[in-house]
Amino acid sequence: MKVVDMHCDTISELFKARERGEAGSIFDNQLHIDLNKMKKGDYFLQNFAMFVHLGREQDPFHYAMKLVDFFYTELGRYEDQIGIVKSWNDIEENRRQGRMSAMLTLEEGGICKGDMACLRDFYRLGARMMTITWNFPNELGFPNGRMRAYPRPDQYRTRYTV
Repeated sequence: MKVVDMHCDTISELFKARERGEAGSIFDNQLHIDLNKMKKGDYFLQNFAMFVHLGREQDPFHYAMKLVDFFYTELGRYEDQIGIVKSWNDIEENRRQGRMSAMLTLEEGGICKGDMACLRDFYRLGARMMTITWNFPNELGFPNGRMRAYPRPDQYRTRYTV
């Protein structure tokens, strides 16, 4: 049975590990998802979330762009095994070629800072799915719940005015 997994934080976790000088790749790592595990699990499509913690990043758009660059660089090393997709036709072409598919997704609508140009840039880069909110309110919505450590809505709006 083919597997379609709608979410993993593997790219974000590998990126943070690289920033700390640690080894690891999309091919083989200690996280939940890598190409070896995906092959064994008969994966068809994996959605890779570019996770940005709005409470930690000064410039969430720039950080997300760095993650997207890492996504393309890391997966590009294994084009014979997995192909990045932007459409159903891309998924079908990967299937015909015996490759798994990878979809770029965004976790946290606040990375666009309320700017449609940012959203269009992510789309041009291949993002085809985005969560509207995570644990932070943003210009698109307010999360169902949030932890006390996160800013109150009134603090957030003054901090991230667009």
